[in-house]
Amino acid sequence: MKPKHRQQRRKVAGLTCGQMVLLFISIVVLFMGAALVLGYTLGIFDRLITPGSSSDQPVEIQTPQANTPLPDGLSPTTSAAAEDQSSISPTLARPGSVTATTFESLSTPPTTTFTPTITPTPPADVCAQLDLGFINATSNVAAWRLQNSSGVSLTLSRIEIEWPGSNDAIFNAILDGTLIWSTEDLVSPSFITTWIGEPGDRVVEGLSRLEFLFGTAAASSGYDLTLRFDNGCEVSNSN
Repeated sequence: MKPKHRQQRRKVAGLTCGQMVLLFISIVVLFMGAALVLGYTLGIFDRLITPGSSSDQPVEIQTPQANTPLPDGLSPTTSAAAEDQSSISPTLARPGSVTATTFESLSTPPTTTFTPTITPTPPADVCAQLDLGFINATSNVAAWRLQNSSGVSLTLSRIEIEWPGSNDAIFNAILDGTLIWSTEDLVSPSFITTWIGEPGDRVVEGLSRLEFLFGTAAASSGYDLTLRFDNGCEVSNSN
């Protein structure tokens, strides 16, 4: 009974050890066969058995010929890249849509024309429009005529007067009846730059009269008078 018991222990699920080895080998072979079929289907098999093949090999793209028919609703658009790539943009229109083709302007840009600025003729020299002349000497007053024909208002800013010693002294300067200077000066020439009254009292427009008051009877000659204005003009008279 002991030998029969050892023979029964060598069977597993009704199979002997030899049968189990054959079954295992069969399963392995089937699994490998299934793996080969699946790898071939996914392209893995070709990559493994084809030398030098890789995913970065250049792929040739077939360019459609000119007579290749297009699907319904598509119209071929001629590319102008060979003629002028910057002038026409090729597009494909979808059915029922409007195709907008952009064209760059090929026209010559307009020439900028500069309009000359008209410069007005400057007015005549203001200083040249001034005139000073001796009028007369009456009693102790000597008078001059001052003409401003420039049309510009000028303000008297300085008086230089050389007067005869026989006049004794100079006391006052009067413009158009308004006293503008009052000081006793005993020595000729006199330089007048300080004023009384308002600046408007010394404005000269058109024809004016300038008078000087002396200590004694004023001589009829021997005077040298120079007037200066705020714009730098000067006018002189000697008699």
